[in-house]
Amino acid sequence: MLYFAYGSNMALAQMNRRCPGSKFVGRGILYGYRWQINERGYANVVKVEDTAKAGSTKLDTGGGTTAHHKTSAPTGPSVHGLVYELDGAGEDEAKLDVYEGVRTSAYQKMYVDVVVYSSTYPEYVAAYEASGHSVPQFAGTKYGDPSKPTTAEGVLVYLSDRYITPGAPKLEYVNRMKAGMWDAYHLGVPVDYLERDLIPHLENNREKASSLASKNTKKEKN
Repeated sequence: MLYFAYGSNMALAQMNRRCPGSKFVGRGILYGYRWQINERGYANVVKVEDTAKAGSTKLDTGGGTTAHHKTSAPTGPSVHGLVYELDGAGEDEAKLDVYEGVRTSAYQKMYVDVVVYSSTYPEYVAAYEASGHSVPQFAGTKYGDPSKPTTAEGVLVYLSDRYITPGAPKLEYVNRMKAGMWDAYHLGVPVDYLERDLIPHLENNREKASSLASKNTKKEKN
């Protein structure tokens, strides 16, 4: 199963700790959604108006995921992130369910179409982390030519349709997001996307989050 990460799980070190059996497949684009920090203080993606779908032709990738060669580009709002292949036994998915708070309804699981730009050498996240973000020289590529994006169907994503009010990020989350953005940038996520859609939410709200934390501390002391 493929999993699309758009928040702190873009950080290879974090993903390696949480799901060491997962593989980095490539960067991905989720169309028809926008990125936000919600009132819980964490990243979320919110569905917007219907987005025109790309035309495609089927590509057999194996591994239980259907993918297609794109013949036309989707349009509209989008969220960029990293795509991982989770282990086939379901252990990685079960761990992510816990980390993402599925049982408490912090996030819900959705299965969506994601445009995937494959890494030349998909490999375990541990190998990428150990390589210092350089591409490990492993043979073969499972998901196709990196220069020809594919549309993968049924990609797992965690999102909330319950907590969609914009909010300030938790201070600890800002640092984890910075690590995620650093890795995402080095693995091909466009810097203009990071600067336009992610960094303002983190930088502009950091002082607000710090102020709120300070006020809460004072209230507790009183």
